[in-house]
Amino acid sequence: MTAIIVCLRGVGGDRLNHLGNHREIRHVAPSAQLGVAIPIRDGCVDMVASVLSKHEMGHFYTYIAEPSADYIISNMDYGKTPIGTSDTARFIIQSGGKMWCGYEAFCDHIVDVAKYLHDAHFFVGDELDYIDEFRITNRKLHYKRVHSGCWLAVDEYLMTKQGCQND
Repeated sequence: MTAIIVCLRGVGGDRLNHLGNHREIRHVAPSAQLGVAIPIRDGCVDMVASVLSKHEMGHFYTYIAEPSADYIISNMDYGKTPIGTSDTARFIIQSGGKMWCGYEAFCDHIVDVAKYLHDAHFFVGDELDYIDEFRITNRKLHYKRVHSGCWLAVDEYLMTKQGCQND
């Protein structure tokens, strides 16, 4: 399963420039949707819940959708995304809103839960001009900035994969 979000760590773990309000977080495969729903590995729901419990509910706009729950991602921009039921619990990331927790803290949070999640691929775009790509592969998060220089919606970036001349 693949999803989308944005974060910034370059080569050697260096942080890239900051990201402001995140406006679009898009799950790309196998389904395309606004917001992210990544299946949690068997036996790992309690570990994800433990990571989430370190902060107030929704601090990182992340939640757990229990198995068999007919879940709707309550995105803050662009409406709600019904994702239906699943045989496994899912790690949910809402789209839209202000990154009050701080973008670096958000990225660190995703690093903390990645080891408990199935493989995923997602993108996060801010309100100015950045789009970051996240890939969870074999329990590790890899993320990088894939676009800057002009504002572009994530779905538009995904359709063109070209963006601006500054990419």
